[in-house]
Amino acid sequence: MKTGFAKIILFGFCIIAVAVILLRWKINDRAEALKTLENVYRVEFDLFNDEIHVRATSPKIKDLNQLAALIERAEKLKSGEKLVPWVLDLTGNPNLKTFHGVSRLQGLRSIIAVDCPKLENLNGISGLPHLSELLVSHNGALRDISAIKNLPSLVTLDLTASSLLLKFDVTGLPSLENLYLSGCHSLESLDVTTHGNLKQLYLDGCRFIEAIEGLGQLTQLTDLDVSNCQKLRNLKGLTNLGELIVLDMRNIELPDFSVIGELPKLDTLRLAGQGGLSSLAPFSGLQSLREIYVESCPNLVSVAGLPATAEYLGVVRCDNLKSLDGIDSASDLQHVDFTSCDGLEDTSALGKLQELTRLSFLSCRKISDISHLQENKKLALVRLGGTGVVPTDIEPLQELLPDTVFDFSEPE
Repeated sequence: MKTGFAKIILFGFCIIAVAVILLRWKINDRAEALKTLENVYRVEFDLFNDEIHVRATSPKIKDLNQLAALIERAEKLKSGEKLVPWVLDLTGNPNLKTFHGVSRLQGLRSIIAVDCPKLENLNGISGLPHLSELLVSHNGALRDISAIKNLPSLVTLDLTASSLLLKFDVTGLPSLENLYLSGCHSLESLDVTTHGNLKQLYLDGCRFIEAIEGLGQLTQLTDLDVSNCQKLRNLKGLTNLGELIVLDMRNIELPDFSVIGELPKLDTLRLAGQGGLSSLAPFSGLQSLREIYVESCPNLVSVAGLPATAEYLGVVRCDNLKSLDGIDSASDLQHVDFTSCDGLEDTSALGKLQELTRLSFLSCRKISDISHLQENKKLALVRLGGTGVVPTDIEPLQELLPDTVFDFSEPE
């Protein structure tokens, strides 16, 4: 009886001894992994709002196999917190070529790999169930993104300035809302048919894109930037974008501007280089527009048609604009900016805008008389650098508007 009891006690001590050995081994293994991460791979661990950020900058990192394995081994931080990295930041890594191995880190919410000059592909990125943000911008060697798939939680994908990227061929992103492809100079085609939940689409500087397939299916889109897409000749499906708030289409030719006038929630419109635009009449029906910017439209001769809801109007280098007749259709205008409009001379219509607070005529050299502003009691600032207005000529106006600053400093 005593012998049996002694065996049980001995067995129990053995189990405890084994557990202690295993525990000490795990502690030592974690410590060794942390030491390697910090000393060899220059890994930094930070805690922001209960989210663990892992930043790795070592030139030894060419893929993520070893790095991810070490992070797995170091499953507890020095503080005893469980290591479940939310953000992996590889920004500026000089030798990173691929993402192989990152799938070990199943808890990742965000991956940031900006300005990694040797990053050629994103192989290994698929299959991360919680990844909501993938920021891989300004990677000059990146040309293959076909591995971006089966990421059910991905909301934001930033591929800005991937100058060698020829095509956007990604699937399995049901949650994608924000797609940034600005400065992808070599991108030749874009099909967003399977990305119907997009809210933001930035393509500025994609100079070889000729069409956006599936644009009309982006019924939740709020922001669209196609500026400097020089080969883009139409925006087929634009009228379906009933939620669109911001449209930037500088330096693309659009044969029919009337389609823009059918966007019920458009708040901000930016135009430039449209030779076919002679007035703002195509936009007169916009019921939500607050800001409109027009630059280098050589045939713009009138601002008539400015929507009644407009609060800001900017017109730059439109040399055939000579008067502002019709501007008072937007009685709530608060900020008006005319810059380098060499033909602009008659600005008397501004006297009817009682809500005007800021006004600029920088480098509009034919403007010499602004006495009509005497009724604009809310004016806080008038910029007159580079105009024909002489400071001594506005002394009577200054007496009528004592709280207004008249700035004659030359434009930079």
